[in-house]
Amino acid sequence: MGGLPILRWNDLLEAIILSANRPANDEGKAYYKYTWTNFKLPLESGISTKIVALPEGNNYQILINNKSENRVYFYLGEDGEENLKIDNSAWELKPGHGIIIKQTECTLWGISDKNSDIIVTVHSTKPKLNEEVVIALNIDLKIGTGDLLGEDIPLLQFANIYSDWEQILRDTVDSDQGVTGYKLAYLQSFQPSQTYEFTLNVDPAFTDFRNGRVKPIQVFLIDSNLALAAIASAIAGMRGNNSSVLSGFVPSIIGYAKNNGWVANLSPEGGAFSITPGNSQTFLHFSALTGNSSEGCVITNFDKATNTFTLGGY
Repeated sequence: MGGLPILRWNDLLEAIILSANRPANDEGKAYYKYTWTNFKLPLESGISTKIVALPEGNNYQILINNKSENRVYFYLGEDGEENLKIDNSAWELKPGHGIIIKQTECTLWGISDKNSDIIVTVHSTKPKLNEEVVIALNIDLKIGTGDLLGEDIPLLQFANIYSDWEQILRDTVDSDQGVTGYKLAYLQSFQPSQTYEFTLNVDPAFTDFRNGRVKPIQVFLIDSNLALAAIASAIAGMRGNNSSVLSGFVPSIIGYAKNNGWVANLSPEGGAFSITPGNSQTFLHFSALTGNSSEGCVITNFDKATNTFTLGGY
């Protein structure tokens, strides 16, 4: 491609701004903005235990993370103490898994055949009255790859203005391995200065790591201000440069956006990491040290109940 001039700059800038703020996978607009409660609950062997009793007048999202090695069973209703038994509930949560339950007012019970621990988090659409407001953690995956490429970046607008950036973005953003997923995890809402624990799983098919490197997956927390500065640099670079120059420019602006955002190095199998975001909007990004270079990983799943990301490739 020969570096043709960019037309209709205002249309292009508007498309970029809109795409940066468009939610990629919204949950039907029942937005659980506040954290109602969060606690660890021990379940005594064979004893039906009340998990939560939530009042009317609100919408709730109940997240349960089974941290034990035992199965946990549930019952919805005020009479769970006498009616929930190990052998009469088909509502089951396997060890190490999570579940999300959406309800209005409700009483939820749990039982396990052995002593077990679960982590319970309840988000709500309205805060508790007369109590400190706690903002819920909500994560939205962004920048689609594979079948989702172009979902949230303006490729068509670039094509319409005859810009080399259309192909450059395809080459940069899309998965080299053809994996469908997302390149960024956007912290749509969170409680500033609160520490969040995450787990990273890696698909067994994702094996192309750099030999001899013990910890080839890097975790970055990218400040939105740096990301916007990188976008502004990219837009400025569109003027008067041919495609070969622009292709070389892209890695440098990506590196700038990641600057000072390193969080952790993890093994090829994944692992645990934590972040403590401040007041600005932020993104999580994962990079793999592969045989060629550092490549942006593709997030194929996020389990909200267990705060677990899955990487499927790059």
